[in-house]
Amino acid sequence: MKKLLGLLFISFFVLGIFSGLLYLKEQEPDTYSRIMGIPDGSTQTKDNGLEIVNSAYSDNAGGMEIQKTPSDSGTKTEKEKKATENNGKKAKKATNKAAGKDASNKKAEPNKLTSDTNRPITEKARGNIPKKELQAVQKADMVPLEGTGKEVDAANSAIDEGALGGDYTFSELLYPYRAMLDSEEQKAYDQIYANALSYNSEHFAIQASVNATQIDDIMQSVYNDHPELFWLETQYDYQYGSNGIVYSIRLNFNETIEDIDKNVAVFNEKVNEIINLAKDYKTDVEKERFVHDYLINTTTYDENAPMHQSAYSALVNGRSVCAGYSRAFQHILMQMGIPVYYCTGVADGGTHAWNIIKLGNNFYNVDTLWDDSVEERYGTECYLYYNMPDSEFNIEHKRTGLSVNLPDCTETDMEYDAVFSSNIMGDNLAA
Repeated sequence: MKKLLGLLFISFFVLGIFSGLLYLKEQEPDTYSRIMGIPDGSTQTKDNGLEIVNSAYSDNAGGMEIQKTPSDSGTKTEKEKKATENNGKKAKKATNKAAGKDASNKKAEPNKLTSDTNRPITEKARGNIPKKELQAVQKADMVPLEGTGKEVDAANSAIDEGALGGDYTFSELLYPYRAMLDSEEQKAYDQIYANALSYNSEHFAIQASVNATQIDDIMQSVYNDHPELFWLETQYDYQYGSNGIVYSIRLNFNETIEDIDKNVAVFNEKVNEIINLAKDYKTDVEKERFVHDYLINTTTYDENAPMHQSAYSALVNGRSVCAGYSRAFQHILMQMGIPVYYCTGVADGGTHAWNIIKLGNNFYNVDTLWDDSVEERYGTECYLYYNMPDSEFNIEHKRTGLSVNLPDCTETDMEYDAVFSSNIMGDNLAA
């Protein structure tokens, strides 16, 4: 009996001590910490993987706030790790876009052209990207040239001669579309070019004998060869006689014509700035990559951008579509003496524009917009559509019109991996 009473007494005593400690822990945490020997500033790891820092309380409008930090001792599941990794990729993408897409404030700096830390998306990574992922970001918004013809009585129509063609010298290597025309067509080409340069928006008499079908090819040739004519719109008007011969043509210009001298100066200043940034690069392929990266870092795809078929929209406004990207790429590199052609066709079910560049003795396909679109999707540099041969590029692209006559692209020696890096993206990019 005495033993039983003793055990009951001890039990009540222990229970009382325990109750007292619980009371102190809840009501007097500082006293509790001193009794239990917990030093100020220490941490206690909870089962949920978060650390409660005892000294990290801060007065917040009369309340007390516990600051929580991830615990190194907490074990993450594979699902949690993947979620954290994906969130990191999204954050990196957002940071990259915020830093690199403000064309009015950001100047693209020359990149180190060999980087072991960069893991760009290149041709070798194509097999890791589901086809539907690529299709989701591919865009095609090239607006084809369109002429509106009207039959007139040429004998009773008084049309100004406008600017004559003059004695222009156009290299076949740099102006391939003109080289596709016959002598009469080239005469009309030179005259149209002269009137575009003189900002003539009135009907002018064509001095060559060409029909309506030919005038479409001639206008396309002028437009494709000369991205510097950024004020030139894709619509034009022409008049023809009863015999089908074109009598006159009128060019249409975009809004930059309203203050054209100022806009030409702004455009040229931007072009010269980019060329100056690229001056330290010695080889054509290095200069090409710099311009490729510059456009991607400073231009945003925007199908509602004004004048989005022009190089001006990409270089000055920083918003454009495939045509603007391609014409900007063409003009800058042409100013550096590197032959680059504006190529048109179809891709992703729509009309599209890209470039063909001559490096050494060979030609290669480049699609800066599609590289930009993939880069935006995954938040890392992309060279999937960089210096590709037709055998790979034409799986998703098809030339049309006069562009089918541009040189074939047969080599792979200037693809990104072959020139710059063996360290390529090998992860599954569908995550």
